[in-house]
This record gives sequence, C-alpha cells and structure tokens, in this order.
Amino acid sequence: GTVQLVDHVPSIETITIKHERNEVIWESVKTLPIGLREMIVDHYYRGTSYGEIAKKNNLNLNTALGRGRYARRALKKLLVTEDLFD
Repeated sequence: GTVQLVDHVPSIETITIKHERNEVIWESVKTLPIGLREMIVDHYYRGTSYGEIAKKNNLNLNTALGRGRYARRALKKLLVTEDLFD
C-alpha cells in the first residue's frame, strides 16, 4: 500500500486554544465533589475502564457506569457556564 503523509500541522493559535480549553476543563474537574472527580480522573485522564473502576471500588459495573454518567452530567453543567459545551 501507499503511505500518505499528512502535511497539516496545527497552528499556534489552534494549539493555544486547545490548551486553554483543557485548562478550563481541568479547573472545572477540580471543583467536582471528590467521588465525581475521581470517576472523571480515573476514566478520562487515566484511561481506566468502568469495569476496572467497579472492581477497584467494589461496585457493580452498572453502578460504576451510572456514576460515570452522573459525573459527566455534573461536569457538563459546569462547562456550559464556561461556554465550552452547548
């Protein structure tokens, strides 16, 4: 097969905007209650599966999934106030 090289390099502006957005998201994550914050950090920052989170916290998988949804909703509410998420 033929390998195609992508010559698109993000602009400094794009990189800066992404960095600033990530900073706002992280600051919002830090304001969540500890249980919700741990769900977000474990799953999205550490890449831990919900199965692993359930096992680590002695939870049923459905309970871990439900807490993950609740944590995402709580974070989304915070981000809407920052105009990062519609």
